[in-house]
Amino acid sequence: MFQRVPKTVWYAVIAALILRLIGLIWVHVSGNSDRLLYGDGIGYLELARNLVQGHGFALWREGRWIIETFRTPGLPLLLIPFTFIPNGLSVYQFVLAIGSSFLLPWLGYEAGNRLFGERTGKIAAWLLAVEPLMVFFSWLALTEIPFLILGLSAIILAYDARAYRRADYALFSGVCAAAAVYVRPGNYFLMLLGYGMLIVADIWKRRYGWRLPVISLLLMIALLIPWMGRMYAETGSFSLSATGWRNVYTDYLASIRAVEHGTTFWDEKEKLKLDANFQFGLSRYELNNPANGAVLRDYALKEIVQRPVTVIKLQSLIFVSFFTNDSYSSYLMRFGFLSQITGRISPTYVILTEGVSGIGKIAYEMQRQWFVPVWGRVLTLGLLFTAIAGAWKYRRKPVVWWCIVLIAWTALASSAIGLGVEARLRISIMPLIFFLAGAAFERKQRL
Repeated sequence: MFQRVPKTVWYAVIAALILRLIGLIWVHVSGNSDRLLYGDGIGYLELARNLVQGHGFALWREGRWIIETFRTPGLPLLLIPFTFIPNGLSVYQFVLAIGSSFLLPWLGYEAGNRLFGERTGKIAAWLLAVEPLMVFFSWLALTEIPFLILGLSAIILAYDARAYRRADYALFSGVCAAAAVYVRPGNYFLMLLGYGMLIVADIWKRRYGWRLPVISLLLMIALLIPWMGRMYAETGSFSLSATGWRNVYTDYLASIRAVEHGTTFWDEKEKLKLDANFQFGLSRYELNNPANGAVLRDYALKEIVQRPVTVIKLQSLIFVSFFTNDSYSSYLMRFGFLSQITGRISPTYVILTEGVSGIGKIAYEMQRQWFVPVWGRVLTLGLLFTAIAGAWKYRRKPVVWWCIVLIAWTALASSAIGLGVEARLRISIMPLIFFLAGAAFERKQRL
C-alpha cells in the first residue's frame, strides 16, 4: 500500500516541523498564547470540558444548559484527554503542530502521487508543509487540520481499495470519512459528492471497482446515523448540524443588505439576529436549531430573489474572496508577529462599494505592512493560476474533473457565509488545489 517515501518529502517534514515549532514557541514566549484560542475554538474547548464534567454535549447560555446543535463531537472528543492535563490546551497545540508536521506532507505526497504522479506528490508535500495557513491552523483548536488529515487518509484508502480491489481498505476509507465529517460537519456533502462521483464514473465505464466506493459511502452514512438520530430527538430535524439555512439568514442576507445600504456586514448580521427575536420569537441560540430552518429559509429567500442585481454583485465578490483572500496579515497580527492595525476591511469589498477611489483607503489601512497582503495575494493567485494550468493540461482526465467539482462545490457552499467568507473556508480543499498545481509540472501522462 505504501512505498518508500522520497528524501524530498522528509525534507518537507523537517521544514514543517521547524516552522511550526519555532512559530508556536515564539507565540508562547512573547506572551501571546491567549490569542491562540478564539471564536469557534472557545466553543469546542467548552464542550470538551462540559462532557468531562457530566453536563453532556451542551453549553451554558442564557442562564440554562442548551443542547449544542451547531457543532459535532469530533473535535471536542479529541480535546477531552488534554482537559485532564495542566495547561492541556498548550499541550494539544504542540501535539497538533508536531503531528501535522509529519502527517500532512506525507499524506499529501501519498495522495498526490496516486492521483497525478510523484512530482505532484512532492510539490503537494512541500506546500502542505510551508504554506502559511497550514502552519497557522496547526496551532489552533479548530477543525481544519484534523479534517485534512482524516480526509486525505480517506482519499488514499479509497484509491487503494479500487486499485487493489481490497474491501478492507474501502471500509477504513469510510471510517476516516465519517470521522472527518464528525470533526467538520459542513463538509458532509463534500464527502458524499467525492464518493458519489467515483461510483458514477466506475458504473459509466462498467468497472467492477464501483462496489468499493459504495461500501465506503454506506459505511460513512451508517456511522453518522447515530448523531443524526440524536439531532432528530433533540430538534425534530434529521441533520448533522444547524449550519445551512441559519447561515443563509444571518450571513448571506446580512451581506446583501450591507452591499445595498453601504453598511457593515457585522452590523447587518446583528440586526437580523435581533429581528429573529421580534418576528419569529427566536433567541440567538434558537437560531442554531435546525428545526427553525424552514422559517429562516422562507424569510431569507423571499428577500434574496427580490434583489438579483445585488446577488450577482455579492456572489462575484464572494468567489473572488474565496479563491484569492490569503488572510496572512490577519493571522500574523492575531498571533503577534505584526503590530495590530486599527479597523477591519476587505479590499475586495471596498473596491466593489467605493470603486477605484477605495484604493487610497486600503493603502492607508495597511500602512507600512502593505508588503504582507501583496505577497500573500501573489502567492495565492500564483497557486490558483498554476492549478488552472494543471487542470487544463489534464483536462481530459476524470480525476481533474473530480477535483474541480469538489473545489467548485466548496466555493458554492461557502457562499452561505456571505461577506464572512475568508481563507479559512478554503483550507478543506487546498490539497486539491495543490494537486492540480503540481500536475502542471508532471512530465508523464500517467493518468
